[in-house]
This record gives sequence, C-alpha cells and structure tokens, in this order.
Amino acid sequence: MNKSARHSSPSMTAPAFEPAQLAPSSVLPILAPLFDQRTAAYAARLVCDVSSYAQALPLPALLEGAALDDAVRLHAAHWRSDDLRAVASAWCLDYFAAMLVPAMAAAAVLRHHLPLAAVQVRVVLASHGGMAQVCLPHAGHPWPQASPPERYEELVWQHLAPVIAALNKRFRTPSAVLWGNAVRYIHAVLQRGVLLALPSQEGLAEDRRLLLDSPLWPDGRTNPLYHRRAVPPAGVDYLHRNCCMYYRLPGEDYCAACPLRSRHDKRASD
Repeated sequence: MNKSARHSSPSMTAPAFEPAQLAPSSVLPILAPLFDQRTAAYAARLVCDVSSYAQALPLPALLEGAALDDAVRLHAAHWRSDDLRAVASAWCLDYFAAMLVPAMAAAAVLRHHLPLAAVQVRVVLASHGGMAQVCLPHAGHPWPQASPPERYEELVWQHLAPVIAALNKRFRTPSAVLWGNAVRYIHAVLQRGVLLALPSQEGLAEDRRLLLDSPLWPDGRTNPLYHRRAVPPAGVDYLHRNCCMYYRLPGEDYCAACPLRSRHDKRASD
C-alpha cells in the first residue's frame, strides 16, 4: 500500500492503489460500465475467480483467528507505528477501499445482488497485511425488484458488522470510528459526482435515507451507519462522521473533512 496515499476527496480516503496503475478491464464485468481509468482502483480488488477463491482465506477464519492479529501487526510494521488502534482503523479503511465501493455500486446503481455475507467471502492478504483481493464465489444475479433493506441486509449486517466487531474487540478501535470509515465510502457512491459519474441520482435518495439518514432500520434495529450531519466550517463542503485516526500515523495529518481539524487548528493558533 502507498503510505503517502492521502484523503483524495472531501468524502473518502484514497485507495491503496493509484488508479493509473489499473485498467478498467480489472473490474468485474457487471461493474465495468461504472468505472473508468480514473476510478478503476476502487473496484479492481473485488474479484470473482474460481482459482483465486479456492486458494483464498475465508473471511470468518481471518476475523476469528490469529490471522487478523498477524495482518494488523504487518500493517503496523508497514506504517512503522505501534498505535494499533489507529493501525486497525487504517487496515479497516484499506479493506473497505477494496470491497465497499464496488459492493455499493452493484447494490445501489445496478440493483445487482453480490454474495457478500462474510461466510461467503474470502480474502488474499498483501505483504503489508492489507487487502490484495476480496474474493466472491460467484458474480451474483440481477435483483431489480428488491427493496433497499433487502439489498443491504447482507452487506451491512452480515459483512460490515462482523468485520467491525472483530476489529473493535481485538484492537479496541472505537466502533463509531470503524462505522464512520464505512460511511465515507457509502457516501461517495450515493452522492452524485463524488466518485461515480452517474447520469442521475434517481433511486439513490431512498438508499441514502435507509443507510445514512435513518436512526433505525425498518425492523427496529439501531442503524450503526446513521449520523446527524454536522455543519462544516467555512470553506469545507462536507465533514466526516468521525475522525478515522489517520493523523496518529507517521507522516499523516488531519484531512480537510476531519471533524477534529477545526479544533486542532484553533488550538494551534492560540
């Protein structure tokens, strides 16, 4: 992973790979119309390949065993940091960079179901402990009539929730920080023009209401992605829900959309 990769827009963290290094042909065929040379890096690590899947590590085995500890410690060595709470957040951001944008694009834009429950997903780790590939067993199927709760049940409750719970339990990175990491990628897909060049926002408003603007899921479960929108300071268009803790890593700083930045800048000027 490129340690110098910074927050590339007001709403999300840069991917682990530079977009120029990857061709659109690396993207799953179903997703290819949504990604170009500029944005291919956000989708190229989610793969559906029989040989890759057969050799990859099941996600539950990563989350439940010593493999997660090993992966985050490799990431810590890569960052040259012993702050495992911040490193675990950086690892989480890299994982979400590998899978969450294409997963959201499939569900929100294409109305296409991908097999995203954690028990179905496998991963290939890079030498730095982050994600080389997130592997799916098959390419899913069209799901045009599914409601937003149906389309996001697997992604939110059967994938994001166990990943975040494991990182919180093992490294004590606050759950709010980890869910906030997910929010920035979800927002980037649902907010027209932030990442995907969508012809319109038709149909995305309902998805946003469910995922980001409603405190409760329709069945009464507390929505961990919900946050009240803060009023950004002058000159800033958008504030993240939570600080991702990147500033605690060597060579990093508060991003422009960090909710802590204005306080930091005020203290620095006093």
